[in-house]
Formats: sequence, structure tokens, C-alpha cells
Amino acid sequence: MEAIRQLEVLYWQYKLGCPDYQSCINWAIERLQLDQEGDDLDVVMLAASTHQDEALQLAGLIVQRYGSDALEIKEFAAGKIVVYLEGVYLKKRITLGALDSTLWGLASNLDYPKWLTSLASGSEWSYSQYSAIESFNAELGYVSDLWRHASSCKDFDLNYDPKVVQLIINKLTTQKTQNQKSKNWFLSLLYRFKPRPK
Repeated sequence: MEAIRQLEVLYWQYKLGCPDYQSCINWAIERLQLDQEGDDLDVVMLAASTHQDEALQLAGLIVQRYGSDALEIKEFAAGKIVVYLEGVYLKKRITLGALDSTLWGLASNLDYPKWLTSLASGSEWSYSQYSAIESFNAELGYVSDLWRHASSCKDFDLNYDPKVVQLIINKLTTQKTQNQKSKNWFLSLLYRFKPRPK
């Protein structure tokens, strides 16, 4: 059952936008090596797949036949995609605009779970208001870290706290306000003691 769950997650990661269909083929090859295919011809054919469309069709059939709660698996897959996205975003391999679009796409596919809607809203806000980017980066780090260590949606739900997200945003907003006040005070001092032209 755990093996089927692995395939479900890999399959939905691809369907939700993670471009790695080869992982589904590798899953089937591993089942054959461990003699766990249970005489299922689709698993054998998936292991032998060389084309993306064929591999995804076969993976979809296997998931449909043995799979569990699709929405829960999709949300778990989306969480793991967010971990992946954080990595490529921090390495500057995708832009904030592309990340924003991907997060909203994921949210739409999952009927807007609160954690993902909050994250997508943060990316949208920071895309239009660059001053909000530190808050978004902190929220992205918090959410990614929870999903990185979660082995199920239940794990994530037990640890995710919207109040923590709000605290992160409030703290960074307060710091920015204080920094701006300090900067304004310093500039006013400079102006006050600026030599007057004779």
C-alpha cells in the first residue's frame, strides 16, 4: 500500500506541474526488481515505457485501480511541489512571477486550501509590492519546512498554524516600519547639519 501511495504522489506531482514523469517509470522498475508488481501488466508496461504520454496514462490507470483519497494525495503532492519550488526559487531558477502563477494554479487545482491560498496571496502581494517580499519569503520557508518533514497531510495540518504566518508577517512589517523611521530620522539629521551655501 505504501508503494502505491508513492506512485500516487509522483503521479499527482506531475499532473500538478512538476515536470518529472521519469520518477513514475523508476517506481515501476523498482516494483519489478523487488518482485512486487503482483502480476499487474500495467506495472510491467510502465517499467518499459519510453514516452511521457504512455507512462502517465499507465501510471494513471494504476493509481485509479489501487489509489486512495485523491484529494488528500493531491494536496500532499502539492506540498512536496512547494518544497521543490522553494529550492528553485531561492536558486533564482524561477522568477517571483512564475512562482506566483504556479502557486495559484496549484491552489485552483485543490479547491483553495487555506495554507496554499495564504501562500499564493503572499506571492501575489509581494509581486505587486516589492516591500512585502521578505514576509513572503519567510512564509514560504515556514510552509516548505513543514511539508519537507511531513509524511502526510495530517502531519502538516497538526503543525501548520495560520497565527504563526501572521506573526511572521507582522514582525517583518514592524521591522520595516522601524527601519524606515530610523532612516528618516537619520536623513533629517543629515539635512539639519548639512552645510548651507554661503
